Amino acid sequence: REGAALPGEAATIAAALLTRHQSLDEIQSNKRAALDILAGLTGRSISSASMLTVPTSGAAIRRSQIDSANARPEFAQFQRARDAIDAQIASASQKAEQKQKYDKAMADGETLFAAAKWEEAKVKFQEAQTIDATQALPKQRITEADKKIAEGLANAQKTEKYNAALAAGNSALAANKLQDAKAKYQEAIALDASRPEAKEKMAEVDKLIAAE
Repeated sequence: REGAALPGEAATIAAALLTRHQSLDEIQSNKRAALDILAGLTGRSISSASMLTVPTSGAAIRRSQIDSANARPEFAQFQRARDAIDAQIASASQKAEQKQKYDKAMADGETLFAAAKWEEAKVKFQEAQTIDATQALPKQRITEADKKIAEGLANAQKTEKYNAALAAGNSALAANKLQDAKAKYQEAIALDASRPEAKEKMAEVDKLIAAE
């Protein structure tokens, strides 16, 4: 009859409806399983009625993952450890650079000291002391340089006085003032007995005095 399904068609429709119900049941089952997995990952209870939003791009997914990782306490601990390591590396680099400058200043100072350039050597030792005040050697070498500088000044003054006495003796000898000449030569010898000039002139004067 018109409007009535034939037995064969009814069976086909019934089979299609059954298949559809089975598919819906399978979809619901899969959805429930997926929600359970998601709940386990997030630590939150998620019902089948919950509205879920999915990032529309890979970049958004990565950003979400990064933000989630950054919020974890172990990330903060890792960040602190990394900062501490970076600080140690920076400190070690600074110390290495400081040591290099210190070693160069000391080496330059020693070279100048060996060349009897006491003033210049002292400047380099002072530079090394400024770079690393914890080192004892620069202070020691500065003291030694000061001693050499003082000795050099004393020697220069002695040489100046010796030459003046010798010159005065020569002038007196030229004027035939033998006793005055002898006194000046004696003064020069007292200042520096290692030099021969005053001794030789003294011997000459003694001969002249003896011949009078």
